[in-house]
Amino acid sequence: MIGLLHTGSALSQSFKSYYSSADGLKKAELKTALFRIVSDHDVFSYSSLWDHYETTDACIDNPNQVYDMYSTDVNYFSSAKNNTMNKEHVVPQSWWGKGSKYNIYTDLLNVYPSEIKANSAKSNYPLGVVDGTVTFQNDRCKVGTSSNDGGADKVFEPIDEFKGDFARIYFYGATCYQNISWDSAAKAFPSGVNTYPTLKSWIIPMLLEWNRMDPPSEWEKTRNDRVQKLQGNRNPFIDYPQLAEYIWGDSINYTWDIDTAIPYNINKDGGNGNVNSGDDDNTGGENDGNDNGNNGGQTQEDLKAGDIIYAYSFKDLTEGNDYSTGGSSTTWSVVNDSIYSISNCYQAGESVRMGSKKKVGSFTTTALNINKGESVIVEVDVKGWQSVEGGITISVAGTNSKYSIEYDATINDSYETKSITIEDIPSSNPMLTVSTSEGRTFVNNIRIYKAISNESTSISEVSFSGSSKDGITYNMSGQRVSVNFKGIVIRNGKKIFVK
Repeated sequence: MIGLLHTGSALSQSFKSYYSSADGLKKAELKTALFRIVSDHDVFSYSSLWDHYETTDACIDNPNQVYDMYSTDVNYFSSAKNNTMNKEHVVPQSWWGKGSKYNIYTDLLNVYPSEIKANSAKSNYPLGVVDGTVTFQNDRCKVGTSSNDGGADKVFEPIDEFKGDFARIYFYGATCYQNISWDSAAKAFPSGVNTYPTLKSWIIPMLLEWNRMDPPSEWEKTRNDRVQKLQGNRNPFIDYPQLAEYIWGDSINYTWDIDTAIPYNINKDGGNGNVNSGDDDNTGGENDGNDNGNNGGQTQEDLKAGDIIYAYSFKDLTEGNDYSTGGSSTTWSVVNDSIYSISNCYQAGESVRMGSKKKVGSFTTTALNINKGESVIVEVDVKGWQSVEGGITISVAGTNSKYSIEYDATINDSYETKSITIEDIPSSNPMLTVSTSEGRTFVNNIRIYKAISNESTSISEVSFSGSSKDGITYNMSGQRVSVNFKGIVIRNGKKIFVK
């Protein structure tokens, strides 16, 4: 491919403060906070874009050559303008009514150099997977019919190497321009003003998958830096690709934490590359002392956590506290989109106290997105009363199977993260009940993951003395995962190997 740029500048190392106002938010609120950040940018004339491309889109090994995501044809700035290349709107201009009606028309984070034939073939088609008739194809993209096209006649599909790039441009467009009125021609965006989700439901899963499978490249990062120097804003989904999960994906029930978020620094040509996460030499395995229950529970040696399918943080519980015996007496009884039913539970200041001295407490989740026969890993952050008065019991609604989680922390301690694997779920879309086996228990968070087979790794194992309390854990795709996740993870800004 065309020569990639060297590792990012000081800009990419210091943009944390740029996103500070988005900290602690999720879903629509997070998206709107990012909108307020990135929509404040300079606006250029359409005729000036080629002058700016000489800065933003020049190849490092030959600054006279134009970097092109649409074609492998070699083009130079001296001859490309209006001859062999166009200014291509990734989010097509017909989707908002064409012309300079909105700033997206000349936004360098949406308008890219493109070889003319590819640009013409792309037309105003949405991104998608061509699984029917191919009407145009080169070494970097193709156009054709698709069984999932949002009502468009055709779709535009980049090669795998650029799928994430295009997905992140769509995420940016849907965020920076969530306040504009979209035309009916916008096959990936709802007509009119739609501040959330600003993407149609048919395309969201595909864009999320592309974002995961093709993380940001060194080229994306460097172009992001270059655009900021000229235009004054950035594409946040290049800096923090996991933001998409907190807005549209598998982490919408979490708030985004900028202190633990992992900015990317990945070189496509070099494989997975490196993550900007601290000292890469601090590697090691972790033994968590995990307590698994009975009746089918098994150790994490056999299964590991995959996609998260449920999360609840209890941050809506504002009364009381979890550090005094008199601080958790306000009843919690409100069911919502995540909680199906509640029994004998009390607010404890962003935590829940389940049970009383004489009664067990419980809450039941809404239906989980999992099929019959699959397995799940249930993970809870838990501690007890002045003494441990019993464990946590997990049961599948409608069955007699129960799984026990034991813990040691009491009211004066920090929460322990404990988990249990439940194999062979007896029915699709089950509800799980979390309850005390006896007495009082505090729960701070619950997360449920699909369980997948553990794969072997060639990386050697090294002993590590840390525990599950050492920090939130991310996989190498930037997604939050169970503390028992096996392999290379990021924790506390360190890259470690968990055995």
